[in-house]
Amino acid sequence: MATGGVLVAVGATTQIVLTGGTSLVSGNSQTLTATIKDAAGNTVTSGTDSTQSVNFTKAGGAGSLTGLGNPAAAGGVATVMVTGVTAGAVNVTAAATLTAGATTSNTLVVTVTYGQATQIALTGGAGLGVGASQTLTATIQDAAGNTVTGGTDSTVSVTFAKASGTGTLTGLAARTAVGGLATKNVTGSAVGTVNVIATATLAQGTTTSNTLAISVNPAPTITSPTVGSPVNPGQNGSTSFTLTGTNFQNGLTVTGRGSAGVTGFTWLTSTSVSVNVTGSGVLGATGFFRVTNPDGGTVASASGSFKNG
Repeated sequence: MATGGVLVAVGATTQIVLTGGTSLVSGNSQTLTATIKDAAGNTVTSGTDSTQSVNFTKAGGAGSLTGLGNPAAAGGVATVMVTGVTAGAVNVTAAATLTAGATTSNTLVVTVTYGQATQIALTGGAGLGVGASQTLTATIQDAAGNTVTGGTDSTVSVTFAKASGTGTLTGLAARTAVGGLATKNVTGSAVGTVNVIATATLAQGTTTSNTLAISVNPAPTITSPTVGSPVNPGQNGSTSFTLTGTNFQNGLTVTGRGSAGVTGFTWLTSTSVSVNVTGSGVLGATGFFRVTNPDGGTVASASGSFKNG
């Protein structure tokens, strides 16, 4: 260009400058621009470097964008249209092989934020023993699955309800969401499947979650040992025995209470568990055993089903 009658020519290409908005709502789009420049910041509008392919990539960050690619520059300028997806920061760079060699731009940090609430995601365990409890969580999300943590939709009342099924749960009711999350503690009541949904009135209207199928399983029972036939290893002695009952699940735990100290156990079948036990305490002290299934179902043998000598 001319300055005071002096023509200033664009210098050798030395840099790529990446520009664009630094905040983007999930689901919305914006343009990122990579400009090929000389050391003084002038755009290199002609020559080989002005038409190089420029690779826009994510260099880091928890968020995500779609639309990053490697378009060819025109007149020293390359652009891509990106769309916000996952909430969080996205560190973007633009790189090209110029006459000076491989060149990478500055890092542009684009922060993706949640969009409009469009769905409710209901989560929780798939199995629950009778008498056991677990927490169900309803998460208010945008179309990309980001939690809507602010605004009116993040604090709506969410109703947890049984949609169908032969089993029953206690504790289903309405809860007010906080930061886009509503939780409800439920307890297995009657054996069978319970199909649960969560419903709320969002800005877009009445919205129902996915259906969460929860299997309410029968609680375990213990048939032996008993008070009339206790496990007795002798005072402070050790022994192994087979604990019998029903509805024992692989992955269960067995613990001793009172003077019964369980040192190991192995699940055998749905009706038997091998248990290693050591007595402790004064002669004649008693104890009992507790079985807890992975689904939370639990049962204890009668107090006195273990005797220390």
